[in-house]
Amino acid sequence: MEDFVSAGAAAAMPAGAVELTEELVVRGAFDFADANPALYKMLTQIGMALGDGNQTARSAVIVGAIEDQLQAAMDDGLIRQGDAHIMAQLQFAVVDGAYRAWLHSDDPARREDYINEAISCMKAMLAPESIK
Repeated sequence: MEDFVSAGAAAAMPAGAVELTEELVVRGAFDFADANPALYKMLTQIGMALGDGNQTARSAVIVGAIEDQLQAAMDDGLIRQGDAHIMAQLQFAVVDGAYRAWLHSDDPARREDYINEAISCMKAMLAPESIK
């Protein structure tokens, strides 16, 4: 499970990316979950069975990686200042929630719509104060 979660984090936030954008993160997460549907479903079910709402064991590695990226971006003045850990948890919830909502939607052809809404939410969350 840890290997899968680590691979998922790497897919959503590739170390070699020249610029880590909201779009790269969301698309990477969706694509990775699509490529590993049985594992994604299993991890979701395990999280629910453990009563963690998918927000602890399964997300710890991913949230940690997001937090590191957010803190670096804050330090460089690229995004607004805030609590990097909370922001990372919220970003994970937005992307994971968008993916799960799309999976359970009545129109699987709307995948791109779910991706774009998740990207918009993340951009709004991170926008420097001067842009808002």
